[in-house]
Amino acid sequence: PPGQLRVVPEGSYVGHYPDETDQAAARQRLGLSSSARVLLFFGGIRKYKGIERLLVAFRRLEVSPDLILLITGQARDQDYVRELRDAISGDNRILFLPGMVAEKDVQFYFRAADIVVLPFRKIENSGSAILAMGFAKPIVAPAEGVLPQRLSAQPELLFAEDLEPTLSAAIQLSREQLALIGEQNRSNLEKY
Repeated sequence: PPGQLRVVPEGSYVGHYPDETDQAAARQRLGLSSSARVLLFFGGIRKYKGIERLLVAFRRLEVSPDLILLITGQARDQDYVRELRDAISGDNRILFLPGMVAEKDVQFYFRAADIVVLPFRKIENSGSAILAMGFAKPIVAPAEGVLPQRLSAQPELLFAEDLEPTLSAAIQLSREQLALIGEQNRSNLEKY
């Protein structure tokens, strides 16, 4: 009966994962430069998540040794992992760390990052976006599913078809602008 059903928006992960570090300590732990601009893909390593398209867009960005792409998450398809390793080969600005991330270590990846990039090909909702919002991060993501509503504080970082122009614009933002967007994302998350 209708009285027994409820639709509840997915909540947040705030308070579930430890969050006791800052950017400097997180970067030191991960071996990243304090001056780098760090882009993070965090989540399951699966084909529909568009990681190949992220690699192509990243390589087309203005070449800068201070720009780092960090990709991490659990990968079940080892053939896909090999494909990604081959695609990344020779680019020392891309750190590919497939594998399960321990709960206590999640904070280091998000605190080290300036921008979270979720280049999904088709998506309705994203636990990775919700997690990034809880860590007060700006998020480059597709304008699909519930993401435009969830990420209403940062419509300029949502893309329709082509990731590259949005990613390029995001890395041009100042650290202060990125921090403000991230804080607005965290504030919006409190609605859920």
